Amino acid sequence: MENLVKETEVAIIGAGYGGLTAAALLARKGIRAEVFECLSVPGGRARSTERDGFTLDHGVHGYRCADDSAGARVLRELGETIKWVPEHGNRAMLVTGGKRFVYPQKVADIFRLPLLSPGDALRFTLILLKILTVPVSMIADTSFAQFAGRASKRPQVRTMLQALGLAAMAPDIDQASAGEVVHLLRRGIRARQGIGHPLGGEKQVIDKLIRHIIDPVRLNLKNGVRKIHISDKRVEAVETENGIWKPKAVLFAMPVQRLFRFVDPKHFRPEFHNYALNLEPTCGISVDLALAEPVSDEGGSILDLEQFLMGRFPSVSDPSLCPPGRQLATWLWVVNSLKMRDKNFIRGVREQMRNKIEQLAPGTMGKVMWERWLYFSILDGVYLRVGQAWQNRPPLRSQDVENLFFAGDTARAPGVGGEIAFLSALNAVPLIEKFRAGDK
Repeated sequence: MENLVKETEVAIIGAGYGGLTAAALLARKGIRAEVFECLSVPGGRARSTERDGFTLDHGVHGYRCADDSAGARVLRELGETIKWVPEHGNRAMLVTGGKRFVYPQKVADIFRLPLLSPGDALRFTLILLKILTVPVSMIADTSFAQFAGRASKRPQVRTMLQALGLAAMAPDIDQASAGEVVHLLRRGIRARQGIGHPLGGEKQVIDKLIRHIIDPVRLNLKNGVRKIHISDKRVEAVETENGIWKPKAVLFAMPVQRLFRFVDPKHFRPEFHNYALNLEPTCGISVDLALAEPVSDEGGSILDLEQFLMGRFPSVSDPSLCPPGRQLATWLWVVNSLKMRDKNFIRGVREQMRNKIEQLAPGTMGKVMWERWLYFSILDGVYLRVGQAWQNRPPLRSQDVENLFFAGDTARAPGVGGEIAFLSALNAVPLIEKFRAGDK
């Protein structure tokens, strides 16, 4: 049995954005690594699939600030760029009270927004000015509603604040961390571009990462981890479905909530164990609709601010996503973890979503050829609420196991979802290099 044990410098657990980014960067540096993934395809929650000529991403994705996003930064490090879907004319629409409004792009648009009275438009504008000036470090443990002050009690201003919170996948402004929301909004206000969508879907980004994962790094698909063996505050071995590996360092690139499926909690201090088990994710239900013919010419997002349902017709701007004469629609309902565990809610969610989609985009449901439903108990690994802001999360190198590192969307890095994964991997690789150099 001993001769079946293999050695590697780095074991990467998970082939989502974080794991693939780390693998590509390590390959570029010539560092031996093995990536272990239980699925047959890479990409994690950002993977793409094809069906009947339709390209389907695994849920709704977007790169905030496009070329200024963490994902674009990673690819630039690798000598790559992302080809974006053209933005022209793809403005987001807000829906509340049965009425639709164009998402304001500049201050002047706010004062023309029928949703807001002149007084509320001024109040909202003053909040935006505060967003540009307040030190983010001071408000990580302040809710976005508290940050906005008394203006957040005014119904229409509150609606607009919820729209801003939704940009951070945290529409409940009484819980959302003001530090996280303000950080994202400040980047967005100053950026040259809004949300970028890769041409051809997430497959473009995943494919570009994979082509940089070359010897001495290997991508092991359908080879999930069974157990992480720890002794004397070090990972001694990683047991997978197809063998046992002895790494010098381990990068855990999965949601930290799943760490203790593979490791005995006795090796970690109780506060970290409790943190990992109780970290609240963002949850959601998504549906992809293959439409027999086009029903909309809107390429931007549609944001329902009453139920926090968001949708797009991505093939309007990117016809490569579906066959000629057809149309693709993708919708996501962002829900909290309590609702996700509510069996009665889950039992009726499809009919609720279908009815709501038909209200928001009339004629859609009558053109559906087939549907694909996805239920995300973990959509983004961390819900950006007070107490879970990036400053509150543990460092990228474990404080309990000296050769264990973390990346992925629950790690300590600013952003939301995939941005956290990209940036945490980008920051974790130098830490692994430093550890590796001192470990020799």
